[in-house]
Amino acid sequence: MSQQRPIAVTRVMERIEYIELYVSNNRCAAHFCRSALGFRVVGMAGFDVPEPDTCSIVMQNGPLRLLLTSPRLAESPAGEHIRKQGKGVKDILDLLAVQDETPSADCALTGIDRVAIALKAGELYKWVDFYRSAFDVIETHQEQVRTDYSSMRSKVVQSDSGSIRFPMMEPAPGKRKSQIEEYIHCHDRSGVQHLAFASRDIVKSLSAMASLGIEFLAIPPTYYETLNGPIGGSAQKEMDGLRRHGIVADRDEVGIVLQTFTKPVGPRATLFFEVIERKGAVGFGGGNIKALFEAVERPQAARGTLSCPR
Repeated sequence: MSQQRPIAVTRVMERIEYIELYVSNNRCAAHFCRSALGFRVVGMAGFDVPEPDTCSIVMQNGPLRLLLTSPRLAESPAGEHIRKQGKGVKDILDLLAVQDETPSADCALTGIDRVAIALKAGELYKWVDFYRSAFDVIETHQEQVRTDYSSMRSKVVQSDSGSIRFPMMEPAPGKRKSQIEEYIHCHDRSGVQHLAFASRDIVKSLSAMASLGIEFLAIPPTYYETLNGPIGGSAQKEMDGLRRHGIVADRDEVGIVLQTFTKPVGPRATLFFEVIERKGAVGFGGGNIKALFEAVERPQAARGTLSCPR
Protein backbone atom coordinates (compact mmCIF):
# COMPACT_ATOMS: atom_id res chain seq x y z
CA MET A 1 0.00 0.00 0.00
CA SER A 2 1.23 3.50 -0.73
CA GLN A 3 1.79 5.98 2.03
CA GLN A 4 -1.57 7.60 1.30
CA ARG A 5 -4.45 6.62 3.54
CA PRO A 6 -6.75 3.93 2.08
CA ILE A 7 -9.68 6.32 1.64
CA ALA A 8 -9.87 10.09 1.82
CA VAL A 9 -11.80 11.44 4.81
CA THR A 10 -11.61 15.20 5.05
CA ARG A 11 -12.35 15.58 8.77
CA VAL A 12 -14.11 13.96 11.69
CA MET A 13 -17.68 13.19 10.59
CA GLU A 14 -20.94 12.48 12.32
CA ARG A 15 -22.86 11.85 9.11
CA ILE A 16 -21.86 10.72 5.64
CA GLU A 17 -23.27 13.34 3.27
CA TYR A 18 -22.12 11.66 0.09
CA ILE A 19 -19.74 9.07 -1.30
CA GLU A 20 -17.81 9.76 -4.48
CA LEU A 21 -17.17 6.91 -6.90
CA TYR A 22 -14.82 7.00 -9.88
CA VAL A 23 -16.47 5.27 -12.85
CA SER A 24 -15.51 5.12 -16.52
CA ASN A 25 -18.93 6.28 -17.77
CA ASN A 26 -21.00 8.14 -15.21
CA ARG A 27 -24.04 8.39 -17.48
CA CYS A 28 -24.24 4.59 -17.64
CA ALA A 29 -23.53 4.38 -13.89
CA ALA A 30 -26.30 6.92 -13.26
CA HIS A 31 -28.72 4.81 -15.29
CA PHE A 32 -27.74 1.77 -13.19
CA CYS A 33 -28.25 3.69 -9.93
CA ARG A 34 -31.59 5.02 -11.14
CA SER A 35 -33.01 1.79 -12.57
CA ALA A 36 -31.59 -0.73 -10.08
CA LEU A 37 -31.23 1.22 -6.82
CA GLY A 38 -33.97 3.84 -7.04
CA PHE A 39 -31.70 6.92 -7.18
CA ARG A 40 -32.44 10.08 -9.17
CA VAL A 41 -30.21 12.79 -10.61
CA VAL A 42 -30.10 15.96 -8.47
CA GLY A 43 -27.01 17.68 -9.90
CA MET A 44 -24.42 17.66 -12.70
CA ALA A 45 -21.12 19.47 -13.25
CA GLY A 46 -18.23 19.60 -15.68
CA PHE A 47 -19.98 18.39 -18.85
CA ASP A 48 -20.20 21.52 -21.00
CA VAL A 49 -17.27 23.61 -19.80
CA PRO A 50 -13.78 23.78 -21.35
CA GLU A 51 -11.43 23.28 -18.40
CA PRO A 52 -12.29 20.43 -15.97
CA ASP A 53 -10.71 17.04 -16.64
CA THR A 54 -13.62 15.30 -14.88
CA CYS A 55 -17.40 15.51 -14.91
CA SER A 56 -19.78 14.44 -12.15
CA ILE A 57 -23.40 13.46 -11.57
CA VAL A 58 -24.99 13.65 -8.12
CA MET A 59 -27.49 10.87 -7.42
CA GLN A 60 -29.85 10.77 -4.45
CA ASN A 61 -32.31 8.33 -2.91
CA GLY A 62 -33.64 9.71 0.38
CA PRO A 63 -30.59 10.40 2.58
CA LEU A 64 -28.26 8.39 0.29
CA ARG A 65 -26.12 10.51 -2.03
CA LEU A 66 -23.58 9.26 -4.55
CA LEU A 67 -21.26 11.48 -6.60
CA LEU A 68 -20.40 9.65 -9.84
CA THR A 69 -17.23 11.11 -11.36
CA SER A 70 -15.75 10.18 -14.75
CA PRO A 71 -12.61 11.38 -16.56
CA ARG A 72 -12.97 13.64 -19.60
CA LEU A 73 -9.31 13.11 -20.44
CA ALA A 74 -7.64 9.69 -20.54
CA GLU A 75 -4.47 11.07 -18.93
CA SER A 76 -6.31 12.73 -16.05
CA PRO A 77 -5.87 11.51 -12.44
CA ALA A 78 -9.39 10.04 -12.57
CA GLY A 79 -8.59 8.19 -15.79
CA GLU A 80 -5.37 6.83 -14.32
CA HIS A 81 -7.23 5.75 -11.18
CA ILE A 82 -9.80 3.78 -13.17
CA ARG A 83 -7.15 2.11 -15.36
CA LYS A 84 -5.13 0.94 -12.38
CA GLN A 85 -7.79 0.37 -9.72
CA GLY A 86 -11.09 -0.06 -11.54
CA LYS A 87 -14.36 1.58 -10.58
CA GLY A 88 -14.81 2.17 -6.87
CA VAL A 89 -14.97 4.59 -3.96
CA LYS A 90 -12.68 7.60 -4.18
CA ASP A 91 -13.91 9.86 -1.37
CA ILE A 92 -16.23 9.92 1.63
CA LEU A 93 -17.20 13.48 2.43
CA ASP A 94 -19.70 15.51 4.42
CA LEU A 95 -19.54 18.86 2.61
CA LEU A 96 -22.38 18.74 0.08
CA ALA A 97 -25.63 20.51 0.97
CA VAL A 98 -28.54 18.69 -0.64
CA GLN A 99 -31.75 19.23 1.26
CA ASP A 100 -34.38 17.23 -0.64
CA GLU A 101 -34.50 13.75 0.90
CA THR A 102 -37.56 12.43 -0.90
CA PRO A 103 -36.72 9.00 -2.37
CA SER A 104 -37.31 8.58 -6.10
CA ALA A 105 -38.14 4.87 -5.86
CA ASP A 106 -38.91 2.85 -2.78
CA CYS A 107 -36.16 0.31 -2.30
CA ALA A 108 -36.61 0.90 1.47
CA LEU A 109 -32.99 2.09 1.81
CA THR A 110 -32.41 4.61 4.59
CA GLY A 111 -28.70 5.46 4.61
CA ILE A 112 -25.14 4.15 4.78
CA ASP A 113 -24.72 1.62 7.60
CA ARG A 114 -20.97 1.24 7.16
CA VAL A 115 -18.06 1.46 4.73
CA ALA A 116 -15.89 -1.68 4.63
CA ILE A 117 -12.18 -1.30 3.90
CA ALA A 118 -9.96 -4.13 2.60
CA LEU A 119 -6.29 -3.90 3.57
CA LYS A 120 -3.10 -5.67 2.60
CA ALA A 121 -1.86 -8.36 4.98
CA GLY A 122 -0.11 -6.94 8.03
CA GLU A 123 -1.63 -3.46 7.77
CA LEU A 124 -4.74 -3.82 9.95
CA TYR A 125 -3.33 -2.54 13.23
CA LYS A 126 -1.50 0.33 11.55
CA TRP A 127 -4.63 1.70 9.91
CA VAL A 128 -6.86 1.15 12.93
CA ASP A 129 -4.38 3.20 14.95
CA PHE A 130 -4.28 5.86 12.23
CA TYR A 131 -8.06 6.25 12.12
CA ARG A 132 -8.30 6.37 15.90
CA SER A 133 -5.71 9.12 16.17
CA ALA A 134 -6.67 11.13 13.07
CA PHE A 135 -10.47 11.01 13.20
CA ASP A 136 -11.24 10.51 16.88
CA VAL A 137 -13.05 7.20 16.35
CA ILE A 138 -13.16 4.25 18.75
CA GLU A 139 -12.53 0.55 18.20
CA THR A 140 -15.69 -1.45 18.94
CA HIS A 141 -15.50 -4.96 17.42
CA GLN A 142 -13.02 -7.51 16.15
CA GLU A 143 -13.39 -10.84 14.38
CA GLN A 144 -11.27 -13.61 12.92
CA VAL A 145 -12.98 -15.74 10.27
CA ARG A 146 -11.70 -18.99 8.78
CA THR A 147 -13.25 -21.16 6.07
CA ASP A 148 -11.94 -24.33 4.48
CA TYR A 149 -9.98 -22.21 2.00
CA SER A 150 -9.21 -18.76 3.39
CA SER A 151 -9.34 -16.53 6.43
CA MET A 152 -9.34 -12.89 7.51
CA ARG A 153 -8.91 -10.65 10.53
CA SER A 154 -11.10 -7.59 11.04
CA LYS A 155 -11.60 -4.69 13.41
CA VAL A 156 -14.29 -1.99 13.45
CA VAL A 157 -13.78 1.68 14.24
CA GLN A 158 -16.70 4.08 14.53
CA SER A 159 -17.71 7.51 15.73
CA ASP A 160 -18.97 7.93 19.30
CA SER A 161 -22.54 8.14 18.03
CA GLY A 162 -22.17 5.03 15.88
CA SER A 163 -23.37 6.91 12.80
CA ILE A 164 -20.03 6.41 11.00
CA ARG A 165 -18.61 2.87 10.93
CA PHE A 166 -15.50 1.54 9.20
CA PRO A 167 -14.93 -2.23 9.36
CA MET A 168 -11.32 -2.94 8.33
CA MET A 169 -10.22 -6.36 7.08
CA GLU A 170 -6.92 -7.98 6.20
CA PRO A 171 -6.24 -11.48 4.86
CA ALA A 172 -4.89 -14.10 7.26
CA PRO A 173 -2.99 -17.26 6.22
CA GLY A 174 -5.15 -19.76 4.34
CA LYS A 175 -4.94 -22.47 1.70
CA ARG A 176 -6.07 -20.23 -1.15
CA LYS A 177 -6.49 -16.59 -2.12
CA SER A 178 -9.14 -14.88 -0.01
CA GLN A 179 -11.76 -12.37 -1.18
CA ILE A 180 -9.65 -9.66 0.47
CA GLU A 181 -6.63 -10.66 -1.61
CA GLU A 182 -8.77 -10.79 -4.75
CA TYR A 183 -9.91 -7.23 -4.08
CA ILE A 184 -6.33 -6.02 -3.50
CA HIS A 185 -5.25 -7.73 -6.74
CA CYS A 186 -8.09 -6.19 -8.78
CA HIS A 187 -7.91 -2.76 -7.12
CA ASP A 188 -4.09 -2.58 -7.04
CA ARG A 189 -4.07 -1.37 -3.43
CA SER A 190 -6.11 -1.17 -0.22
CA GLY A 191 -9.46 0.62 -0.38
CA VAL A 192 -13.22 0.44 0.06
CA GLN A 193 -14.34 -3.10 -0.77
CA HIS A 194 -18.07 -2.61 -0.21
CA LEU A 195 -20.75 -0.17 0.91
CA ALA A 196 -23.47 -1.34 3.30
CA PHE A 197 -26.89 0.25 2.71
CA ALA A 198 -29.20 0.36 5.72
CA SER A 199 -32.75 -0.83 5.06
CA ARG A 200 -35.98 -0.42 7.00
CA ASP A 201 -37.32 -3.63 5.40
CA ILE A 202 -34.66 -5.89 3.89
CA VAL A 203 -37.12 -8.26 2.20
CA LYS A 204 -38.76 -5.29 0.47
CA SER A 205 -35.35 -3.85 -0.47
CA LEU A 206 -34.09 -7.08 -2.00
CA SER A 207 -37.37 -7.77 -3.80
CA ALA A 208 -37.25 -4.32 -5.42
CA MET A 209 -33.54 -4.46 -6.24
CA ALA A 210 -33.71 -8.01 -7.66
CA SER A 211 -36.64 -7.01 -9.87
CA LEU A 212 -34.44 -4.21 -11.25
CA GLY A 213 -31.55 -6.54 -12.10
CA ILE A 214 -29.30 -6.55 -9.03
CA GLU A 215 -27.75 -9.99 -8.43
CA PHE A 216 -27.21 -11.24 -4.88
CA LEU A 217 -25.06 -14.00 -3.46
CA ALA A 218 -26.62 -17.44 -3.04
CA ILE A 219 -26.77 -18.82 0.50
CA PRO A 220 -26.93 -22.65 0.69
CA PRO A 221 -30.27 -24.06 1.94
CA THR A 222 -28.48 -25.92 4.74
CA TYR A 223 -27.74 -22.56 6.40
CA TYR A 224 -31.41 -22.08 7.26
CA GLU A 225 -31.69 -25.52 8.85
CA THR A 226 -29.53 -24.23 11.73
CA LEU A 227 -30.93 -20.71 11.89
CA ASN A 228 -33.91 -21.26 14.22
CA GLY A 229 -32.01 -20.97 17.49
CA PRO A 230 -29.98 -17.79 16.92
CA ILE A 231 -32.71 -15.49 15.62
CA GLY A 232 -35.65 -16.32 17.88
CA GLY A 233 -39.38 -16.11 17.34
CA SER A 234 -39.79 -12.63 15.81
CA ALA A 235 -37.72 -13.38 12.74
CA GLN A 236 -39.09 -16.90 12.36
CA LYS A 237 -42.20 -15.40 10.76
CA GLU A 238 -39.94 -14.02 8.04
CA MET A 239 -38.07 -17.27 7.41
CA ASP A 240 -39.55 -17.82 3.95
CA GLY A 241 -38.50 -14.34 2.89
CA LEU A 242 -35.02 -14.79 4.33
CA ARG A 243 -34.55 -18.09 2.52
CA ARG A 244 -36.00 -16.81 -0.76
CA HIS A 245 -33.70 -13.79 -0.87
CA GLY A 246 -30.56 -15.35 0.63
CA ILE A 247 -30.65 -13.23 3.79
CA VAL A 248 -28.53 -14.29 6.76
CA ALA A 249 -29.46 -13.45 10.35
CA ASP A 250 -27.72 -13.06 13.68
CA ARG A 251 -28.63 -11.87 17.16
CA ASP A 252 -26.63 -9.79 19.59
CA GLU A 253 -27.50 -8.78 23.14
CA VAL A 254 -30.02 -6.15 22.06
CA GLY A 255 -31.55 -7.32 18.80
CA ILE A 256 -31.35 -9.02 15.42
CA VAL A 257 -29.38 -8.10 12.30
CA LEU A 258 -30.39 -9.27 8.80
CA GLN A 259 -27.98 -8.86 5.89
CA THR A 260 -26.78 -10.03 2.49
CA PHE A 261 -24.28 -9.10 -0.24
CA THR A 262 -24.65 -8.35 -3.93
CA LYS A 263 -22.30 -9.78 -6.50
CA PRO A 264 -19.57 -7.36 -7.71
CA VAL A 265 -21.13 -4.51 -9.67
CA GLY A 266 -18.52 -4.65 -12.45
CA PRO A 267 -16.23 -7.12 -14.21
CA ARG A 268 -13.40 -6.31 -11.79
CA ALA A 269 -14.14 -7.28 -8.19
CA THR A 270 -13.49 -3.76 -6.86
CA LEU A 271 -16.92 -2.95 -5.39
CA PHE A 272 -20.05 -4.66 -4.19
CA PHE A 273 -22.97 -3.66 -1.98
CA GLU A 274 -24.41 -5.00 1.23
CA VAL A 275 -27.99 -4.51 2.41
CA ILE A 276 -28.58 -4.67 6.16
CA GLU A 277 -31.60 -4.28 8.43
CA ARG A 278 -31.10 -3.81 12.15
CA LYS A 279 -33.92 -4.82 14.45
CA GLY A 280 -32.33 -3.17 17.46
CA ALA A 281 -28.95 -4.84 16.94
CA VAL A 282 -25.79 -2.76 17.18
CA GLY A 283 -23.27 -5.47 16.26
CA PHE A 284 -21.89 -6.54 12.89
CA GLY A 285 -23.43 -9.98 12.44
CA GLY A 286 -20.49 -11.92 13.83
CA GLY A 287 -22.45 -15.15 13.49
CA ASN A 288 -23.07 -14.37 9.80
CA ILE A 289 -19.55 -13.55 8.71
CA LYS A 290 -18.43 -17.10 7.95
CA ALA A 291 -21.61 -17.84 5.97
CA LEU A 292 -21.19 -14.62 3.96
CA PHE A 293 -17.48 -15.26 3.48
CA GLU A 294 -18.25 -18.72 2.10
CA ALA A 295 -20.99 -17.25 -0.10
CA VAL A 296 -18.43 -14.84 -1.58
CA GLU A 297 -16.01 -17.72 -2.21
CA ARG A 298 -18.44 -19.60 -4.50
CA PRO A 299 -18.57 -16.94 -7.27
CA GLN A 300 -14.91 -16.22 -6.57
CA ALA A 301 -14.18 -19.85 -7.45
CA ALA A 302 -16.30 -19.48 -10.60
CA ARG A 303 -14.18 -16.47 -11.60
CA GLY A 304 -11.06 -18.59 -11.13
CA THR A 305 -9.54 -16.40 -8.43
CA LEU A 306 -10.11 -18.55 -5.34
CA SER A 307 -7.48 -21.06 -6.39
CA CYS A 308 -4.98 -18.54 -7.76
CA PRO A 309 -1.51 -18.76 -6.21
CA ARG A 310 -1.13 -16.58 -3.15
